[in-house]
Amino acid sequence: MNNRYIDYQPIDRSSLFQPLIIGLGAGISTWLLTLLLDRFLLGPVLCTYSPQYCGSSLLVAFVVASLATHFIALVALVRTGALRPLLVILAAVVSVWGMHVWFTGMPWWLATLYSGLLCSLGYMYYAWINRLLFFPVALVLTIVSVIATRLIIALL
Repeated sequence: MNNRYIDYQPIDRSSLFQPLIIGLGAGISTWLLTLLLDRFLLGPVLCTYSPQYCGSSLLVAFVVASLATHFIALVALVRTGALRPLLVILAAVVSVWGMHVWFTGMPWWLATLYSGLLCSLGYMYYAWINRLLFFPVALVLTIVSVIATRLIIALL
């Protein structure tokens, strides 16, 4: 009996690790760009001209850095031929959203390492789920995984 609901897109070994490498680059770039934007552009501007917004400079820097780096990662995933790259990116970003708060007080190099690891694991996991050929099953599994991830993070 052929069950078409759980059939996967066949891939070779090299394309299995491409989302992992792209996610590692996106995670490292996100945190480094967040730090650069916060310390050299947004922090001085927001804290000098409007002190009431000074506390949100890290958040604004994180949002801008996330948009820029994950868009570039989306282009890279499209070029590698990953299945449903936009869904992979959206799920990974929602899963690790708010990581700038987790890394507050850490040394920059440790936060960069954690950011790269979290994004690479997210990219690889969601790329693996989205290899399912039947889209509704892949979408439901992705949504359930994102909700479970956010609930676990909220409980920690």
